[in-house]
Amino acid sequence: METPRANGCNGGCCVEFPIGSDTYAEFLERARQPRNLTSELPQIAAMIIHIRDSPRGSAIYNCRNFDPATRLCTAYEKRPPMCSTYPYEEVCKYCWLRLSQINGLELAAPEVTLLP
Repeated sequence: METPRANGCNGGCCVEFPIGSDTYAEFLERARQPRNLTSELPQIAAMIIHIRDSPRGSAIYNCRNFDPATRLCTAYEKRPPMCSTYPYEEVCKYCWLRLSQINGLELAAPEVTLLP
């Protein structure tokens, strides 16, 4: 499997991202609840670094598996669905790709025609 950068992804979604609207404390509490121990939440809790709270109260995170020098994920093959399925059939606001386009590297941004 190719790495994100080889497919056109710049890793922008791994830096300064929210997870829902929870505060950091709320997210950690939810991840520790017995019913969530078999979900991806404990894995996410282990990989995130809380960097600040947004003005609206939700926490903002960085991923500890993101290497800023290479802009690659150091745990690419083991990342949780939150990462492997992003941007959830939407256009990624960082690299303009859809999940379904990553392998084909088709840009989702509209083509621009320059006038002479």
